[in-house]
This record gives sequence, structure tokens and C-alpha cells, in this order.
Amino acid sequence: MSFNKLDPKPRFIWPEEMMYWMNNSPLCRKLNVGEKAIPGDVINVYAPEKMDKFERIENDAGTKFWNSLYPKRYTPVIPDPSGSDYTGFHRLLHSVTYISDDLAFGKDSPAKDDRFYFHPLNQVYGRPRGDAEIDCQENQSLEPYIREYQKAPLKIRGSKCSYFSLAYRCENFAEYFLKLKLKDEDAIIWKSVQSLQGLQEKLFPLLTSHHKILEDCEVTLITALADMTAKTAVIELQKPKLDKNREMLLTMQYFAASGIRQTLEQVELIKMQK
Repeated sequence: MSFNKLDPKPRFIWPEEMMYWMNNSPLCRKLNVGEKAIPGDVINVYAPEKMDKFERIENDAGTKFWNSLYPKRYTPVIPDPSGSDYTGFHRLLHSVTYISDDLAFGKDSPAKDDRFYFHPLNQVYGRPRGDAEIDCQENQSLEPYIREYQKAPLKIRGSKCSYFSLAYRCENFAEYFLKLKLKDEDAIIWKSVQSLQGLQEKLFPLLTSHHKILEDCEVTLITALADMTAKTAVIELQKPKLDKNREMLLTMQYFAASGIRQTLEQVELIKMQK
């Protein structure tokens, strides 16, 4: 998503954030059946949702966002009587950038420690292979069965195309907002987003260098800024009848701040390992 200027540098992105941009905003769209992917398109891999007892608490930034913007949409996990960790729904498992029919750019897996690099498209993590390849790879007629609106769980695991991929196309985020005549309040949010993106860009080298560190006072100040900004954005997102542009700007602001928080936590882990 950084290629489309959601953020100048790669950062942690929550599945709910990705789902919002792909399916709930005019900035991205799912490709039509038969429409050819082009370099820069996003390939999303969907898989049977599996959540252990710790993940079922679900109190991360993505869940907070979904509960704030769509309070009646989110469906908590119902424990399976058999003790299975599979919920009976799909989840967004992994995303990569399409380069060609033979090449993609992304990580080996959703793990935050994996590196970004170019690799064969047929080796994308979770993307169907073998007999399922033709029917389940970039099959734009499919839709993920997401846990929402109190839908009943299904027997997703083991079914045909329980793992499948879809292709999406996004506009350049920065260009979209720059060409708009934003209202004064929206312009302020946009400037805040740009400041947060600039801060994330400065923090990014800390994830890739073993020599650069932040002083404790800097971590405290940046953490306080990120937490306060995310909290304010969530409050604004809960207001009824939000203009779509403002909703998108607040969403960018919220996740930009949450991404900074996640970066700082990762930096602290790196620091502790030294």
C-alpha cells in the first residue's frame, strides 16, 4: 500500500484496515471477472479463519476501528464446542503486490519480521496451488465469507477454494486527496496524516538498522502523540452521517497513528534483543 502512498514507508497494516480500503472506500476496487491485473495491483489471499484463545480477545487497533465505524457489523468469535480454533469464516491472510504473471513483491508470510522482496507469484504465501490453482487463484467471482453481521459459521475448512485469492486496484492516496477541495476541518486532518506519515518515515530505519536507537524520552513523547491521535480519530469516526472523505481521512489518521505505535513496540523488542 505504500506504493500507492498510503504511507511513504511500509508499516504494519491490520486486516480490518486492508478490508476497509479494498471494499469500503472509492480508493480501491475489486477487479471485474476477466479483467487483467496490471503491475501495482494488490493480490489478497483469503483463508479459513483460525483464532486461538489469546487472539479471541480481539482488542487490537483493527478491532477497535471496526467496532467504532461499524458497531453493528462486527461479530465476536463464538467458541466451538469441539474445541477447534477454526471459526467457520474466511479471513484476509496475506497481501502482495502483483508485478506480472510470474512475479510479485511482498513478504514470505504475514509475520511482521519477514522481509519484503521480489519472488515468484506462484509461491505467494497461502495462494492456492495444484488442483485448486485454476479455480481459486484470482477468481474474481468469489467473495470471502467474513465474520460479520451475525452470520452463521459455515464449514469453510476443507471446502473447495477455502483458500483463494482476489485482485484489487487502488488509486494513489495522496493524489486523490490533493486534487480535492477539502473543507477546513478535513484539510487539518490531512495535514495531521502527512505529519504522521513523515514521522513513520523517520522511524522506519530503526526497524532495519542495528545501530540506531531512540532515547526513552523520545519513545514516551511519540507514544503519547500516537495514542492521543488514535483516540481522537476513533471518537470522530463514531459520529453519525460522516462525509465519506472525512471518514477516509480519519481512517488514515487513526491507522497512521496506530502504525507508529506498532513500530515503536517493534523497535523496543529489537532494543531488548541487543
